[in-house]
Amino acid sequence: MSDNMFRLDGEVALVTGSSRGLGAAMAVALAGAGADVVLHDRCCAGDTERAIRESTSARTTCLVADLIDRA
Repeated sequence: MSDNMFRLDGEVALVTGSSRGLGAAMAVALAGAGADVVLHDRCCAGDTERAIRESTSARTTCLVADLIDRA
């Protein structure tokens, strides 16, 4: 099976809870597969963003928001 089947070049992934744990791991993996990544958490996901920028050429940005609060 070809690794190209799982490439995400040209795609954008939104990962919630991306400042630590599974969310951070998924964000780094998606960036490694070629996706640009929007990181979301209630606090800054700066460590995850830094890890992505150091290990891939993916574009990334952080979105800080509490999605529980509808306002």
